[in-house]
Amino acid sequence: MNASFPTAAGTTIASAEHALHGMLAGRAILQVVPDLDLASGVEDDVLDVAGALVAAGARAIVAGPPGALVGELQARGAEWLHLPTEDAGISRTLANVRRLRGIVKAERVALVHARSRAPAWSAFLATHGPLGRNLGVPLVTTYSGPYSEQGRLARAYNGIMAKGEAVIASSHFAAALLARRHPDAADRICVVPRGVEPDEFDPESVPLLRIARQRHAWDARAEERIVLLPGRLAPWKGHLVLIEAFRRLMVRLDEVGAAPVRLVMAGEAKPGAHYLQHLARRLEAVGLAEQAVVTEAPEHWPAALMAADVVAMPSTEPEAFARSALEVLALGRPLIVSDHGALREVVRVPPEAATGWRVPPGDPAALARALHQALEQSTEEREAMARRARRDVEMRFSRRHEVAATLSAYARAVTGTAPAGVAAVARIQVLDG
Repeated sequence: MNASFPTAAGTTIASAEHALHGMLAGRAILQVVPDLDLASGVEDDVLDVAGALVAAGARAIVAGPPGALVGELQARGAEWLHLPTEDAGISRTLANVRRLRGIVKAERVALVHARSRAPAWSAFLATHGPLGRNLGVPLVTTYSGPYSEQGRLARAYNGIMAKGEAVIASSHFAAALLARRHPDAADRICVVPRGVEPDEFDPESVPLLRIARQRHAWDARAEERIVLLPGRLAPWKGHLVLIEAFRRLMVRLDEVGAAPVRLVMAGEAKPGAHYLQHLARRLEAVGLAEQAVVTEAPEHWPAALMAADVVAMPSTEPEAFARSALEVLALGRPLIVSDHGALREVVRVPPEAATGWRVPPGDPAALARALHQALEQSTEEREAMARRARRDVEMRFSRRHEVAATLSAYARAVTGTAPAGVAAVARIQVLDG
């Protein structure tokens, strides 16, 4: 089937922001969140949207458990209300429904935005369910799947994310997946790609000393080039595919006497997981134990990414958003990704002006070829690709675009319209397969 989803566009962003201010001024917008503890992408989204609402003359209210970011939220002019949304149990959900219904009425809330499944159930039942049937307050949900749908119960629980008057999807891949699973929501889906702040990932602002210290922490010699796989140490991230690709790459480099290369796989692992031992055994089996490092996430990701000569993200399962890839592109590092999910949407390849490489998922031979091409680029080729990549992030995936597109979804839900330029229509194919 064919479907079209509104998406963020950047040609008239300033004028659109001005129009949004007029449409949202004086309105109270409530975001319901699962936590405010971790400075991850989701919490950053909440903070930035709240700040933008305040700048637009709206009241920004956030309901959720206490957390380390409450102070930052309040510093941006937003209001925080305690709501124990971290508990998804039935009794807690019903208590939250009553609490949210009271908040919506007392604060004259014009719109509720639920950021995950447990908050979405409370928000939906408060505004649309038996206890909130007459409130007339639109609900916006953010679909950050793919959620596992093994069994009817899981599918029903996840389905709450398709119930909003506006359903924000973090990528075209997520939008297509949502439309396949919940066809009745297709005309309510709006694609708002996750964005990054280019100034936070400016290669000129990363201290050289910090980069050098990161290389030292990875035991990299001065002459060694580094291939880095950043992110969670989990099987679906493609570590085993990269190990086999790296083995093939080493054979090829040895044949031509090229400069040595070190493989680094850095990220968080689940406590007690056996995956780290599995990776160590595999590296030993293929003779790469001396050329590879499996380590914890670095303290400063920009420095770690700048320390890499090539960054690989060979995930074997499609991802619904690609913020980590955008950080790499903003820093101008050569990037190779699996050609599926949201990663496909952020990396341009020929015949366009290439910003990186895309390879078939689970294909170590193709990945090895791409690694060799990336390592053998001339200085001029690397610099030209870096400029294209950073410019593309600024034009298509900046945090400013993400926030403006989110506010545009709010405006459409509240008023039935939104300014052109932020919510242009992009057509994509939604495949049945």
